[in-house]
Amino acid sequence: MQQITFEFTREDWIAFNIHHIYSSPQHQRIRKKAIRSFPVMAIFVVLFYGITNDEWVIPPIVCGIAVAFWFWWYPGYRDRKIMKGVERFIDNEKNKSFLGKHEVELSNKGVKLTTENSEEMIQWSGIDRMEITDEYYFIYNSALTAVIIPNIAVDNQDEFERFVEKYID
Repeated sequence: MQQITFEFTREDWIAFNIHHIYSSPQHQRIRKKAIRSFPVMAIFVVLFYGITNDEWVIPPIVCGIAVAFWFWWYPGYRDRKIMKGVERFIDNEKNKSFLGKHEVELSNKGVKLTTENSEEMIQWSGIDRMEITDEYYFIYNSALTAVIIPNIAVDNQDEFERFVEKYID
């Protein structure tokens, strides 16, 4: 059994969301689809305009410039927009309740997360996977939620990783 106590901060929440956005296949699929949608529409507009006005030089050039700008600008814009939503969520007074002191207890039964306002027990069968970054352990219990543990809060990281990996299928 291992017990880890740490202060869960706004930065921890944001770091999890950044990690999730860039590592989630679903987010990447939606992101690629959104990036490709404008060029496809632009090509149809150019074709329609070219057919109806019999103009085939200027519209494709303008379309090419617009598409190049879109590929350069939109991915960053979309990511910033998502992060603003994440920051608005955490800055909302109603949602600040899960910030603060967290205690995570790992046992042969599962992962127990205790905060000032709640206590949650997740059995090992409910743990999907563990992802490790340079600064965090994310123990996912669904595709969208995870127990977030800063690496600096874990005394013996090798032992911790072995313990968790022993129980994850």
